[in-house]
Amino acid sequence: QEEPSKVVAVGAGVASISTNQAGGWYSYRASKTALNAFMKNLSIEGGRHKVSAFTLYPQMVETALSKPYVKGNPYPELRSPEETADQMLELITSFGISDTGRFVNIWSREDIPW
Repeated sequence: QEEPSKVVAVGAGVASISTNQAGGWYSYRASKTALNAFMKNLSIEGGRHKVSAFTLYPQMVETALSKPYVKGNPYPELRSPEETADQMLELITSFGISDTGRFVNIWSREDIPW
């Protein structure tokens, strides 16, 4: 049986409308929420053609970009880009058509509410 094609997006926790308790970050939050809407729609359309579409959330990754925000990081640790990429590749490889439409925290493997 042929593997489905996969479309993967890198999402952000601030894109979850239902868990937004802090407000702020208007442009970033809106752009990541738009990405979620796009991926959700693509998962519906793609599912009709054996294309799986899902969004992965890596939490905050230890990079130069994240340095100014480390103080407000709600997670117990920052992961390296290499560790994050390995975890994402593991999920991408293991996910199939039944995972289409998911918005997933890559560490807990739990779905994040849209």
